Amino acid sequence: AAAKPAADPQTLAAIALTTDARTVVCGLTAAWVHGVWQPAPNTVVPLQVTRAVRAPGTQVAGLSRRRLTLRGTPDLVRPPTGFSQLDEDVVTAGSLQVTSPIRTCFDLMRERHLVEAVAVADAFAYAGAIALPILDAYCSDRRRWPYVRSAREGVELATPYARSPGESRLRMVVVLAGFTDPLVNVPVVGMDGVEIAVPDLLVLGPRSTAMEYDGAYHEEAQQVVLDRRRQTRFVARTDIPLLRYDREDVALRRDDIVADVAE
Repeated sequence: AAAKPAADPQTLAAIALTTDARTVVCGLTAAWVHGVWQPAPNTVVPLQVTRAVRAPGTQVAGLSRRRLTLRGTPDLVRPPTGFSQLDEDVVTAGSLQVTSPIRTCFDLMRERHLVEAVAVADAFAYAGAIALPILDAYCSDRRRWPYVRSAREGVELATPYARSPGESRLRMVVVLAGFTDPLVNVPVVGMDGVEIAVPDLLVLGPRSTAMEYDGAYHEEAQQVVLDRRRQTRFVARTDIPLLRYDREDVALRRDDIVADVAE
């Protein structure tokens, strides 16, 4: 199968110079090729590569990872599953061999704890790279694989509507505290039928509560103005409290967030 890479042809060609026919791009590099992940500003894309378990050869250039059992390679020439989306673990992007979007998502989820595994699944689903029901079936099909528990639990909590990992992490603070799973990026509409705002999260209850995650770009001058205007409009036209949190809150003040929502 062929992927639709987000990376430009020149970049793919550059990666190809460091690999060979038996090398498979995987991990964060594959997520970048599939257009799901971007490195932080002023940082480079890591070169993460692997080989099929039964492929000959030794280490490869870049940040090599442990060898993987890859369907569609000599490891499993005739996959035992009937779902076409589950058959191939390797796709082509330009001249590169790359782990498929669903295999890339699965591997990244297995390497992370539950909250970060959910953030990975959310990102792939929001980008349209995978469908969550297919990912669920994929995880179940590999239920005896190492470290699969976080992937199987994470896909049950994932949503295709979270627009950033920060939103996913904030949502998990609420969900793991026992609140109703929030609505994600759902418009709030006034009595006149006009949209008032689209909060990141809306926790339904006796008194519904809106929640916003302020990523780094919310500190930019123009965004601060837009956020203030939006918050003023929301508070003036609804009786829904609006709680705003940033990265530090989610990392260090989770108990305070839970207390705020409970209040």
